Amino acid sequence: LSGDWGPWVSIVAAVVIAVVIVAAFLVWGVPRASGRARATRELFGADEQRSAAELRRDAETLAAKSEWDAAIVLRFRALARGLIERGAVDTPPGATVHAFARAAARALPAHAGALESAAGAFDDVRYLRRPGTEELYRRIAAVDDQVSTARPVLTELAGATS
Repeated sequence: LSGDWGPWVSIVAAVVIAVVIVAAFLVWGVPRASGRARATRELFGADEQRSAAELRRDAETLAAKSEWDAAIVLRFRALARGLIERGAVDTPPGATVHAFARAAARALPAHAGALESAAGAFDDVRYLRRPGTEELYRRIAAVDDQVSTARPVLTELAGATS
């Protein structure tokens, strides 16, 4: 081979690479944000961007006004956000509260019953429109307080599925 082929080989290689990239976009589409990035915003049907601490503070504010339904919903979301922030649980978009509770129970097996009970309370108030009470709020707050200090027993991230 003579030295005249060098530039042509580079041009052909660049064109082949460009064609492969364009074909990949046509087949698979434009890359999206990771599932984890979407999941950390969406919590049980709501686009929720507050941190666990902010959700807890807002829930306490509502509880002080005896707005139990809203306080219960926010406190459970705080519980979930706290576990997500700690990396103990990963919730995909559309995960139900019960799927979250099961995933959290894998990370915190000692709290499995309390997590499922809290998920049931959230469901009752949020979706079944049963009235929230101070006692129900305090039970969810207690579960949140317990799991926020519990050490997850994980070998890998617990995933939630609906």
